[in-house]
This record gives sequence, structure tokens and C-alpha cells, in this order.
Amino acid sequence: MAYNAATARPRKVADLGFYSPLGAAQELTKGSGLWLYVSSDASTQIGAVTGYFANEGAQPSSNPGQGVLGHQGVGMRGGDIVLCAQSSAGVAPGLVTLHMVVNSTFSQGSTSLASAFSTAAGFNVTVSSAASS
Repeated sequence: MAYNAATARPRKVADLGFYSPLGAAQELTKGSGLWLYVSSDASTQIGAVTGYFANEGAQPSSNPGQGVLGHQGVGMRGGDIVLCAQSSAGVAPGLVTLHMVVNSTFSQGSTSLASAFSTAAGFNVTVSSAASS
């Protein structure tokens, strides 16, 4: 199935890591988030699917405290952990898989400037496969 923000949306449940001062270069100290996503989709339908979480990424920034700058995004960033739980409508209800945000790419309708500022534009998030190590 395809991601549908109207029926199931990832929810941030915790901030992880240690926050560093603005401008610090250590990736581990930038902090990351723990997200919960509940849907009928199996982990194979979510993991390693380019841009599965459409328009849910945060605008790239070196400042971990920066808010979401997209129109619709919840603010997922590279390195965030995503717990995906299958709902009762899935093939394995209650199954929880662990994924990591590996990529966020900008998406817009066309190359026109106006489409970059439309509500359809945003950052599409890709998470790792549950079997990745």
C-alpha cells in the first residue's frame, strides 16, 4: 500500500541523543528522534522504498533545534529511528520493526518557482529495510 498521511501519520515519541551547541560537528551529539508509525503496511512495504513517507521530512539544517520548515512535514531527519507497528488490518497485527531514516529528498510538482512553495512540495523520507544491519 502507499503512504497516506490522512489515515496514518508518524508520531514523534521521544528525542534521543545529546544536543550539541550550534555549529558543533559531531553527528552523534546532534540528537535524533524516535518515531512510531502504525499502519496495515508490512515492513517490506515501508523499508527501502524511496520517499515512502511523502512530505514528512524536515528541511536539511545543521541546527537540530530548527523546526519543520515544510508545509506538511512532521520533521523526520536522517538518523531518526522509526518503529513501524502493523495494525489489526495488517497481515501480522502487532508486529513491530525497527528502521532508520536514511534519506530525505525534496519533492515539488514542477521546476517552476511557484511549485516549490505549494502545499504539495516537501521532503520525502526513505527509511532503511528492517533487515539491514
